[in-house]
Amino acid sequence: MKYKNIGAVVILYFPDNDLVSVLIDKLLNDVGIVYLIDNTPHVINDFFVGVSKRKEGTLIYLPLNKNLGIAEALNIGIKKVLYKSFKEFVILFDQDSIPDSDMIGNLLDAHTKIYNMGINIAAVGPLAINRDTNKAYKPRVFKGKYISNNIIEKREIISSGSLIHRSAIEAVGYMDSEMFIDGVDFEWCWRASNKGYNSFLCEESLLEHKLGEFDRKFMGFNIAIPSPIRCFYQYRNYLKLLRINYVPLSWKLINFFKYLVKLFYYPIFLKEKSTYVNNIYNGIRAGFKGN
Repeated sequence: MKYKNIGAVVILYFPDNDLVSVLIDKLLNDVGIVYLIDNTPHVINDFFVGVSKRKEGTLIYLPLNKNLGIAEALNIGIKKVLYKSFKEFVILFDQDSIPDSDMIGNLLDAHTKIYNMGINIAAVGPLAINRDTNKAYKPRVFKGKYISNNIIEKREIISSGSLIHRSAIEAVGYMDSEMFIDGVDFEWCWRASNKGYNSFLCEESLLEHKLGEFDRKFMGFNIAIPSPIRCFYQYRNYLKLLRINYVPLSWKLINFFKYLVKLFYYPIFLKEKSTYVNNIYNGIRAGFKGN
């Protein structure tokens, strides 16, 4: 079923064209318009230029010609969907995420159900499934609480697959562009919660997804390993978030120990030891300086 009141935003960065094509085909069956916001620097992707010409009016390819970060790229796409295409909802996607056939419809049904309970909704997101293991990503600590069968109130959800109504954007604001990449989605959810808007996960909605570059086993747990440059933003943004009062204290404490472990784990167990160390060091330095 096509939901013409929904527009999708897909963020690209050196994308796998074949994988994104699968995502596009699925989205064009379900939503009124799709915006591809390309953060790849100094590149215009001829493949997507051609696809957008063939899908004129329903698929818009927008190359930014430089990497403005996920947060700013999302903001550009959100504004296009809500205030240029005048859609009621926006749904956000990473370039490597693939929704199942019923995901968007189930999210919309969940949004309606929660709204009818009189709850202010920030976003409703899907259950993310690890592409490699085919197992759901589930938190070990903050699991949330069920408000209905298959709908869980969450403290935070990932941005990919999240369905957001225009009223939530107008109440909460846009993504924090200074965050650039890591923690963008969580910060927005916490800011929304501080304004009285809650985030939810719909277990009937499934999204094939991949966190990090690859997984490693450590003490019986799967650890999503980021690229070295992501470590810069993780450590810098953690120090930024430490100074914000609406960021949960429990998250600050748990991530203090998590990043402390990574500080020793990455240089010992990963191949690009010096690159990881340099990015972590620069991220910490930038975080303390407030850059």
